[in-house]
Amino acid sequence: MKLLLSLGLFLGFTIADLAGSSIQPNYAGYRVLRMNYSAEVRSIIKDQSLATWEASEHTGEIDVVIPPGMTAFDDLTNHVMRHNLGRSIAREAKFNEYGTTMPNLRDFLSDLAATYLKNAEVITLGKTVKGGEITGIHIYGASGKGRPAVILFGTIHAREWISTMVPEHHAFSLLTKYDTDEEIKSWVDKYDFYIFPVTNPDGFTFTQNGNRLWRKNRQVNKGQTCLGRDLNRNWDISWNSADGASSKACTDTYKGDGASDAPETKILALFTTKVGRSPGGLQLFIDYHSYAQMVMTPYGYSCTKLAANNDILQSLADGAVNAIRSVSGTVYAGGSICKKYGKVIGDTVDYVHDVSKSKHTFTIELRDKGRYGFVLPPDQILPTATEDFAGLKYLLRTMR
Repeated sequence: MKLLLSLGLFLGFTIADLAGSSIQPNYAGYRVLRMNYSAEVRSIIKDQSLATWEASEHTGEIDVVIPPGMTAFDDLTNHVMRHNLGRSIAREAKFNEYGTTMPNLRDFLSDLAATYLKNAEVITLGKTVKGGEITGIHIYGASGKGRPAVILFGTIHAREWISTMVPEHHAFSLLTKYDTDEEIKSWVDKYDFYIFPVTNPDGFTFTQNGNRLWRKNRQVNKGQTCLGRDLNRNWDISWNSADGASSKACTDTYKGDGASDAPETKILALFTTKVGRSPGGLQLFIDYHSYAQMVMTPYGYSCTKLAANNDILQSLADGAVNAIRSVSGTVYAGGSICKKYGKVIGDTVDYVHDVSKSKHTFTIELRDKGRYGFVLPPDQILPTATEDFAGLKYLLRTMR
């Protein structure tokens, strides 16, 4: 039954066809403002302990969540991205009891594997801080397991729900089209696909029963009341650098007390490195995020250092951008993480590229560019997944 509902999702059932949600709307009356990331804006954000969404050193802009009645930014140039964040979350909630809960994700993957017994199995990597499991699906072709690998990660940042649905869609498409699409069959026969729609289960669950905009895991920080580490700043790669993450536990980009001191990071690092050192190696790794519409390459930790195969990676990124645009006209941008986003340390992609030895390594920031931000309307899920699948197909078709 769950798989039938999944079919409905990916074939485009309307929101009214799906069950309602028990998620309680919050953030009523909150606004999201985009403004220049000036010293004055930074000072207000710090003084008022305001939540921020996307910030870019290179565009010089930041999106800030503003509580009702706050007037501190009224005299500064700003653009209203969301007039009522709570209303947006309430609309999103009508869909997401089905679409994004850990039990339903596990059911979806189990049903998918049970339906395609010869080509798939559910795999679990290990336990999270709160005892949850990082669960994914392993997809393989007629020749069996042990081929060169493709790994897709989603939702390492808990609030980025579209990064759950996109890898789910890709797993579904690879299996359901295996017998009817010769190109897809050739890829599934050639590669082992490891797809993990949610790599931060504890944080992800908390976005449904606690704070919809939570980003980190749910780890206790010694001597602090604030919980969580940013799992995309906790990997053992340039972790000791002075900038590119925060050393303050109450910030969204807190890197932790030590490199890989989050259980989730350790589990994921061990897995990617094991796969990378296997005979077939790790041929493609994608870490899905939102939002910004970018296909990014290593490195985050340096704006001057380039990957040894940077020319190949940039060409592939540009091709994926064009493939995405060809589906629906959605404009993505390509480039290195540091040059497009700003300096980032301890991030997944840099570690997987340098340590796990992935040959082709990308961070993909999905829709949109800030109009909806992390609270992407349900009617954009399928279009986002469809256009990104075109980008994935380009990579599989072109990489060598």
